[in-house]
Amino acid sequence: MGHTLKDIISDPSEVQIIFLGLVTIPLSIVVTGLRLLATKRTRRKFGCDDLFAVLALLAFLVYACTPIVGAAVAGDLDDDELAVLAAKLSYVASPFFSVNQLFAKGSLFILYYRIFWSDRTFVRWVYTLATIHVCWFITFFFSLVFLCTPISKWWDVSGTEPGHCLDGDAYLVAEETTNSSMDFAMVALTVFMVRNIQSKEHMKMKLAFIFLIGGLSGVIGFVKIVMVYGTPNDYGHRIQVMDQGDLDAVTWPVQLTRTMHRDMYSLLEPSNPELAAGSKTVLITGVSGGVGRAIAEAWAIAGARAIVITGRKADVLDAVADKLRSIPAAAQTKIVTHTADLRSEGDVKALWSRARAEVGQVDVLINDAGHMNWGAIGSIEPSEWWLDFEVNVKGAYLMTHYFLNQEKPDAAASPSGTVITLNTGAAGMSVSSMSSYISSKLAQTRIMEILHAEQPAVRSFTLLPGLLKTAMTADAFKPFARDDPMLSGGMTLFLSTPRADWLRGGVVSVNWDIEEMEAHKDEIEREGRTKLSYINARLQKGGHPWEKKGEENVQNSIEISAKWTKDNGKEGTTVALRFIHMQFGDHAIAQQRLQYLDDHADLGEIFGSIIDIPCATEFGTCIWEASAAELWGRWRQSCDPNDGISHMGHSAMHFYLGLGS
Repeated sequence: MGHTLKDIISDPSEVQIIFLGLVTIPLSIVVTGLRLLATKRTRRKFGCDDLFAVLALLAFLVYACTPIVGAAVAGDLDDDELAVLAAKLSYVASPFFSVNQLFAKGSLFILYYRIFWSDRTFVRWVYTLATIHVCWFITFFFSLVFLCTPISKWWDVSGTEPGHCLDGDAYLVAEETTNSSMDFAMVALTVFMVRNIQSKEHMKMKLAFIFLIGGLSGVIGFVKIVMVYGTPNDYGHRIQVMDQGDLDAVTWPVQLTRTMHRDMYSLLEPSNPELAAGSKTVLITGVSGGVGRAIAEAWAIAGARAIVITGRKADVLDAVADKLRSIPAAAQTKIVTHTADLRSEGDVKALWSRARAEVGQVDVLINDAGHMNWGAIGSIEPSEWWLDFEVNVKGAYLMTHYFLNQEKPDAAASPSGTVITLNTGAAGMSVSSMSSYISSKLAQTRIMEILHAEQPAVRSFTLLPGLLKTAMTADAFKPFARDDPMLSGGMTLFLSTPRADWLRGGVVSVNWDIEEMEAHKDEIEREGRTKLSYINARLQKGGHPWEKKGEENVQNSIEISAKWTKDNGKEGTTVALRFIHMQFGDHAIAQQRLQYLDDHADLGEIFGSIIDIPCATEFGTCIWEASAAELWGRWRQSCDPNDGISHMGHSAMHFYLGLGS
C-alpha cells in the first residue's frame, strides 16, 4: 500500500542516507566558504582552483540533496511507485558524482601546480594524472548515462520493458578502483614533494598529515565496493554466498517439474487460439505492479470481452487502460477502471457494483494486489505488521466474497467462475523478517483450498508468478529475478480453460511445465502434490512410526539378516546385505555401529555366517580389533575384487562403515 514521508524516514537505510546528507551538505558549504575567505584575506586573486572548488560544491549539492528531495515528494506512494521514483532520482543524481570528482581533483591539480611549479618532474606527473582523470570522467560519466538501453530501463523496476542494463556492481568496481587509485597517487606525489621542501621538520610533518587526510577519499572508494559486495541482505546471508553461477538456484527449491520455464512459451502465449477469451469478463486487482499489468495485457491480447482493473491510483489505472486499448486484439474489449482500497469493504462493494453496471457478471477474478513488510517479530509496530494481513488476506477475501455473491440470471444458481490468487514461493519457507508476509500468503493459499472444497463449481487456484524484479525483490535475489511477467498473464488464461479443471484448489507455478504435470496427473491428484501439507510426519492412530535407533536396531537388523542367510543360503546374502545398508546407510551412526560390535565380539561369527566367505569371516573376527580405516584396508587386501561374492561383500563394507571408496 502507500508509503508516506514518515514511513521513509522510519526506514533505517533511508534515514541514514538522509542524515548523512544533512550533515555533509552544511559542512561542505562551510569548508568551501572558508577556502574562499582565506583566498580573499591573503589578497590573492580568485583563480581557476577556487572556481573548480565552487563547481565541485554545486555538483555535490545536487548529488546529496536528491535523497532529501525524494523523501519530501514521496507522498502516498505504493511500493512500485516509490521504487520508480527512487530509480529516477538515482539516474539524475549519479552522474553528478563524476562531475564533483572532476572539479574537486581539478582544483587540487591547479593548487599543486601553483605550489610546486618549479619542480618540472612534479609538473609532468600533475599533467599525466590530470589527463588520466579527465579520461576517467569522460569514460564513466557517459557509461553511467547510457548504462541502460533504452535509458528508461533504468527505472523499469518490474522488468517488463524490453532492453538491458550493464552490471551496476561491475561498473562501481571499475569506477571506484580507478578513482581511488588516483587519490592515492596524488597523496603519494605530494607527500614525496613535502619531504624535499626547505622547512622545519615539524612543519613538514604537519603538511604531510594534511595531504594524507586526502587519502581518506581513496579509502572510502574501496569501502563502497566492500559494502556493495559484502553487506548482509534482507535474509541474513551474505550476497556472495549465493551461487550466481546458476541463475535458477533460487527457483529450484520451489520447482515441481523437471522442465523449468522462465520465458514465454507457445502453450501460454496469450495469442494462442486455445486461450482466446472473447466470451469472458475478468476483474484484476493490483495492476499498478509489473505482474498485474502484464496479466491485464495478456487478457487484452487474448481479446477478452471486458477487463475491469482496479488500484489506488487513478492516473496509474488510466495509463494501464490506455496501453490496453492500444493493443489491436482488444479493439472490441471494454476497459473499465475503478480506484479502490481493498482493505475497505465499502470500496470493494462499490467496485463490484460498478463492475456489474458496466460489464455484467464477472467470469474471472484475479487477486494480484499484495503488500509485504520487512521486519523481525517485535521490531515493527503491530499495526504495520498486521497490514500484510489486511491487504493479502482481508482484501483477497472481500474480493472473493463479492465475486461469489454476484447477481446471476438464475437466482437459484450456485456460484461459478474462476478465482486466481497470486502468491509466492516463499510461503513454503520460514524466512527471517518476513513473518507477516509469509503467514498471510499461507492463509491465502489455504483459503483457496477451502473455497474449492466448499464451492466445487468455482474453479479456484493459487498462482506462483516466479521471481521477478519488483520493488519487493531483495537486492540479493535480483540477479536471479528473470522470470517473464507475461508468464503469469498466460497462466491465468490457461487456468481459465477446461483443460486446467483437474488443478483446481491447488498451487500452480509459472515455472512448472504443464505438459509434464499432465503426464503425472494421477500421482499429483492421488498424492496431493500441489496442495498444502500440515506436519512432515505420518499422523495416525498409534502415532508416527518412529525410526528404530541404537542397539535395538543393530541387533534386529543382524538377526533378520542372519535368518535370511540361514533360510536361503548364499542367495539370501544379497538380501541380507541390502537390508543392513538400508538400515545403516547413514555415516552419522557408523561409529555407533562399530562401538556396538566392539562390545559384542560374538557378533563377528554372525557376520561371518552372513557373508559366508573366508575374507568375510576375517571381517567378523577382527572387527573389534581394528579401527574402521584399518579394517577397510584389511578387507581390500584379503578379498579378490574379481570374485562376485567378494565384490558384494566389498560393497557391504563400504555401505556399513560409511567410508569412501
